[in-house]
Amino acid sequence: MDLPAFKKGMALLASDLNRLAAQVRASRVTSVIGGKLDVSPGGTSITIAPQAGTGGGGVEASYTKPWELIGVPLAQGETIPKFKVFDQSFLLTDANEGAQYIYGVTEGNSTEFELPPIPGLIILKIEFDEYMNILGAWLEYAELTESFWPSYPDPVERDLEATGANYLRQKFLRIALHEVASTTDPREGPIHSIPQGEGEDPLQVKVIQLVSTDLLLEWQILDGLAAKLAVPWKYATRLTIPPPIP
Repeated sequence: MDLPAFKKGMALLASDLNRLAAQVRASRVTSVIGGKLDVSPGGTSITIAPQAGTGGGGVEASYTKPWELIGVPLAQGETIPKFKVFDQSFLLTDANEGAQYIYGVTEGNSTEFELPPIPGLIILKIEFDEYMNILGAWLEYAELTESFWPSYPDPVERDLEATGANYLRQKFLRIALHEVASTTDPREGPIHSIPQGEGEDPLQVKVIQLVSTDLLLEWQILDGLAAKLAVPWKYATRLTIPPPIP
């Protein structure tokens, strides 16, 4: 349907207005496949859920969760499986669009790592300066003892050696991303086979993902002191359609 054209001095006909209204109704966005539609007097926002891209050869697209472990192909001669964290896992320092984000990588800027011994943790560790700016973020292991919960690392580490206003300031934040447990653990998670010595059966371990959303750093009170903690945050591609100019 063509939109009617109006010129100065023309008679305004009801049929022309009806054609214009019909075209506007036909052009409305009423739903979004794979996303969310928000309509308000200020405009229309379309939020598209993030998805992993498709590969060649007609591979079916699949959604990868933030912080999900992805297997890395073994190099020639390697036998121990290696993994990396999905590289679209965002740690945001600000909720605004274009906020700073940091990829989770291992210390030394290597993005590939082996699983820690069981029971164990894969942790995202964040270091702050005295002004609470991020100095770095990397992945590290934490081995859990048989007592388990008493050996779980504290999320906030404070500076006990600083003086003045910096005394007990937060130096580090630890976020447990995955637990590496035995296959008897009742929680859900993929099972991986770790080769052992010659003549030994492979070790079967279960990886339980604890964080499956992007993260936003927020100021909160922990044990009576201020701390920056990570809260779940949905970081999605957002397209905003502004309202028409009056």
